[in-house]
Parts: sequence; structure tokens; C-alpha cells
Amino acid sequence: MEIASLLTSLGTSFLIFLVLLLAFSWLSKMQVNRVIYFPNKIVKGLDVSTKSCNPFAWIVEAWQATEDEIISLAGLDAAVYLIFITTALLIMVLSAGVCLPVLLPLSKTDENYKLTLEQAKNKTAASYDDFDKFAMGNIQKTSNRLWGFAVAAYWVSFVTYFLLWKTYNHVLQLRTREQASLESKPEQFVVLVRDIPPVPVGKTRKEQVDSFFRRLYPETFETSLIVTDISEVFCRLWA
Repeated sequence: MEIASLLTSLGTSFLIFLVLLLAFSWLSKMQVNRVIYFPNKIVKGLDVSTKSCNPFAWIVEAWQATEDEIISLAGLDAAVYLIFITTALLIMVLSAGVCLPVLLPLSKTDENYKLTLEQAKNKTAASYDDFDKFAMGNIQKTSNRLWGFAVAAYWVSFVTYFLLWKTYNHVLQLRTREQASLESKPEQFVVLVRDIPPVPVGKTRKEQVDSFFRRLYPETFETSLIVTDISEVFCRLWA
């Protein structure tokens, strides 16, 4: 791979990312789209108006949001997702911060590709560019420099296992805290169903649903509250 091709690929990906970022910033500011981007804030009665003219102000707000705020507005799953994204980035930073300054000079300063071309009878059989010199293939066989790559592999493995273990324990604590919380949340008990069979003669819809769940969960089910008209919910969202 040529360095110019790599830079072109990185530039194209960054340009696409920038276009999508600007599109999101523009669409999220439109009044008609607020119900799509801020449904939980609207339901909780929070202000979703944006006073800043900066299209990237939401990035600062998202960066400064605490873990408890994310759980309150978006739920525990959203917080867990962000935790694992942060863990993945941290693994990349710690791995690259140690491996790149050590491994790249080891590969660049060796001459395995050069010696291979000099020893080959047909020099057109293989070709190497400057980018290939940064790979482990540029290190000669039985060279002591290979120990650097072995140590780097152990370092990356240690960082990955340690951070994943630490993240798992943190997520487990969050889930335990949420489950032990005395505050009952509607999303923990809401079940959305459709195509319910017709109500039997002599029974109401509630009696039909209660008898169904009592057969499935005889020891845990207590009662139900049936909502068949959700127009008020939609009116609140779209208001």
C-alpha cells in the first residue's frame, strides 16, 4: 500500500464523517425533528431548545454529560454502549502509544526487504515501497528486533484483558445499582403487544390479559394496566 493511497482513504473518510456530522447538527435543530432526536427530554418536560448558534454545541454537551445524566435521559443501555466505546478507544490509545514509537523505528531501520531484492535473481519478481518498511516483514529472520513485537503483543493483550475486566465490573455495578433502586420506571413494566385474540364472552379485556399472564407467571404477576389509546402520548410528543 502506498502512503498517498492511505492518506487519500483517510481524507475521504474524514470528509464523509464531517458531512454526516453537519447534517446531523442541522437536522437536530429543526423544530419538526425534535421529537425524533429528543423524545425522552420531551416526555420528561425538559427544554430542548438550542440557544447557541454553534452547530457543534451538542458535542460539548454530550462530552460534559455525566454517567447519571445519560442513564436518566437515555437509559442504562445507552450508558453501557458509551462505556464500551470509551473502553475500545482507550485500548487503541494505550496500545498505539506504546507500540508505535517502539515498533515503527525497529521496522524502518532494518533492511530485510532490501537484502531480499539484492539476493533475488529476478528483481522484478517482488517490489516493496516505503510503506512496507514499517511492517514486521522488513525485519530479518532470527533478529533480536522480533522480541519487540513479541513484547508488544503481550502488552496489547494485557491492556485489552485488563480494561475489559475493569469495564465489565463497572457495568455490572451499574446494573446492580439500577436493579436495586427503589424507583420504579415505566419501561421496566411496559409490554407492547398487538393481534390480541377477541375477548371471550363474559370477560373484559383486562380479565383476559390478567388470566393469560397469570398462567405464564403464577408466582410473580400481580395486576395489569391496559392502555389501548395512545393518542395522548403522541400529542405530548408532537406538541
